[in-house]
Amino acid sequence: MSLLRAQPLDFDTTWAVLAKQVVRLVTEVTEGISNQEFVRLHTYTYKLATIPQGPHKRPLADRLYFRLKGLLEELCEGMSRDMLKLENILSIYIERWKNFSAGMRCIDALFDYLNRYWIKEHCDEGPSPLEGVYDSIWELGVASWRDRMQSRGP
Repeated sequence: MSLLRAQPLDFDTTWAVLAKQVVRLVTEVTEGISNQEFVRLHTYTYKLATIPQGPHKRPLADRLYFRLKGLLEELCEGMSRDMLKLENILSIYIERWKNFSAGMRCIDALFDYLNRYWIKEHCDEGPSPLEGVYDSIWELGVASWRDRMQSRGP
């Protein structure tokens, strides 16, 4: 075994760690994230996107992107549903948007490798050949928010 050879990660275990932090960042952004934790999570996203893994021995960047997409859509759907039950819906909508967008800035940085390589590769030729691939993780988050909030409205 070479010390220089990167070891694959178990996707489901790693995704569980990443997903927990994504949820926390868009719902409890005031807590922030330490530099050490940021580097650890960024390394996970990099490894999942670059190290050949699984039975087909290929990087899992596409799987990572679409898992993140599904999670963001689910979170936005839940926030939209919860807001409909509240009295001061407009002020709550604005507050949650501020928290969500601040959290998405951090998530965009955490998944920067996907932005710079995997997404860029899929979007260089104009519109992405894969349905649901946006120009960046930030745009994915904004689209998830827009689509889930407009479908229910505040």
